[in-house]
Amino acid sequence: MSILEVKGLRTYFNISGKTARVVDGISFSLEKGKTMALVGESGCGKTITSLSITGLVPEPNGYIAGGSIQYKNRDLTKLHYSQMKTIRGRCISMIFQEPMTALNPVFTIGTQIMESVLAHEKIPVPEARDRCIKMLKEVGIPAPEMRFLEYPHQLSGGMKQRVMIAIALITNPDILIADEPTTALDVTIQAQIIDLLKKMQAQYGTSLLLITHDLGLVAEIADTITIMYAGKVAEQGDVNKIFKNPSHPYTVGLFGSLPYMHSPGERLHSIKGVVPQAFDFPPGCRFRTRCPEAKDICKKEPDLKKIKNGVTCACHFRK
Repeated sequence: MSILEVKGLRTYFNISGKTARVVDGISFSLEKGKTMALVGESGCGKTITSLSITGLVPEPNGYIAGGSIQYKNRDLTKLHYSQMKTIRGRCISMIFQEPMTALNPVFTIGTQIMESVLAHEKIPVPEARDRCIKMLKEVGIPAPEMRFLEYPHQLSGGMKQRVMIAIALITNPDILIADEPTTALDVTIQAQIIDLLKKMQAQYGTSLLLITHDLGLVAEIADTITIMYAGKVAEQGDVNKIFKNPSHPYTVGLFGSLPYMHSPGERLHSIKGVVPQAFDFPPGCRFRTRCPEAKDICKKEPDLKKIKNGVTCACHFRK
């Protein structure tokens, strides 16, 4: 059963008289209690997709130009800002990129966690404090009573990320959006954060939308995957099917850059070029300027369709 349905979402930005089509007609669904990974290079629209879901698209330049975001039979794109405040943080929470900057340096950890609780629930402050300390303990922070009184600069990067997870989970949301939750952390701390996310998801039954560049993390934690390129969906489906047999040339390119996909001594593959600017996407297939298989037909935009291996792919040459 889907808890979140994104259909034809378009999020644009008007800058200096030009329109940047950062998210341009993407669709996907998130199943209850499951994990979906949103993957792609920087500049493909992943973070703006998450900000669209949470109603945090920067205004006045940014706006949702079309499509719908259905959560429990409510279209979030139609809700007023005051209505979104009752959903954001309570029903849909987000772990933002860069915990080093996401936490306010002038407030204690405890104040920042309690703010989330008190904003959505009318409970006494002592009860909120006890609940926050309990959550800090659950996310693996030692001496939570002491850490509750400390400031962000007194915590390590891994500790800060655990605090961000605590803030996101303190209200027991239905959906947790994790935007690059292991960025800037060393591999040991990354593994701990991954284990923590899986543990908390199992404990609370939370649906997880994971935004990442790390395909190893996707293979370990995700049930389904959506590959984004230049504001559109290139390929989506079951993680195991796509990892076993990637179909879209862009997906093949991403997987070709993984060290464990190559024999020892074999040169790693790289995708030539860069993601085009959202102001000036090429007509037709947006990957065609970088695609080794591109032909004249690629000047026409491909349909996103189900192909024979059971995944959905937007490529003229995949049937």
